Amino acid sequence: MFRVLFLSLFFISCMPAKATTKVESNKVEGYDFKSQKIFIVAYDSEGSESIMRGISKRISEVFTYYRIENELHNETVNDLDFEPYFPREKVNDYKPDTILILAFDNGQFLNGGLMEFEMNSSLLDPIEGRMIWKSELKSEKTSGEGGIDNPDAINNMATEFIQKMWDDGLLDIDERPGLLFIN
Repeated sequence: MFRVLFLSLFFISCMPAKATTKVESNKVEGYDFKSQKIFIVAYDSEGSESIMRGISKRISEVFTYYRIENELHNETVNDLDFEPYFPREKVNDYKPDTILILAFDNGQFLNGGLMEFEMNSSLLDPIEGRMIWKSELKSEKTSGEGGIDNPDAINNMATEFIQKMWDDGLLDIDERPGLLFIN
């Protein structure tokens, strides 16, 4: 009995960290356009660069898988920047139907591992020049070894985020996106 318990605990401790992820959002009432071409601007800081680049890259990959044309622009900002750089020329050249802005909000680290993660986002209509959707993603470690900045946890966070966009009627995809394991 002790041997089975020991082996079970050993295998659980070797598994990468798992997390629960929750995405809350709100959308402008009456907005019913479904995006087909999205420009993604992902803001990170020096401390959040790894996780933000991982999530933004994964969101871009899943969009591509579901045939949502997109372009990703990552921007590292200083915490003292009140108005971070916005790639206006790149956006104008790309001519997206919507602009998705992702920004690191908060993270809790323990022994070098990310235990909690928060990201804010906004979806903008470039023609009307207004925010049409905003959301907050929160992810918290539940089990496993290390932090939630591993590929499986990042994949889950990106999938939850895109599923929320689909649930809110913002993406031109026929079926609700599921969890994908794309290399």
